[in-house]
Amino acid sequence: MAFKTGLLAATLMAATSGGCGGSSAGGGTVSCTTVDTQTSGGMLQLCQEGAGSPQITRIVQANCVAAQGGVDAGFTETADFQNAPCPRDGAVGGCRSDAGAGASITLWFYNLANQHQTAADVMANCATSGATFVAP
Repeated sequence: MAFKTGLLAATLMAATSGGCGGSSAGGGTVSCTTVDTQTSGGMLQLCQEGAGSPQITRIVQANCVAAQGGVDAGFTETADFQNAPCPRDGAVGGCRSDAGAGASITLWFYNLANQHQTAADVMANCATSGATFVAP
């Protein structure tokens, strides 16, 4: 989980350091849903949602491509980029951060059967990364 909240912080740093620019034209809402499957059968689903800037769109898409097919210490990761918001079905909550010039990044957390994740868990993740908790 720390890796994913770190991803939120790194994405925001890249977005703000590059200067998102003043216009949000062409920067609709995009998302990347990742599913980490553990060889022992566990699963973790997260979704990164970007809105309001073409640069945020590029960053979310690049993160999604980088995550696709990753394998690390018994985990396999799949990633799906969409020109749409993250799904809210099963979402426990999200951590939203302002990326400047009206743009934002939200990392949505999901409660799958084996995760037992609560809104309080997500709120703690948000506080750790300096983000604001948002309900689904």
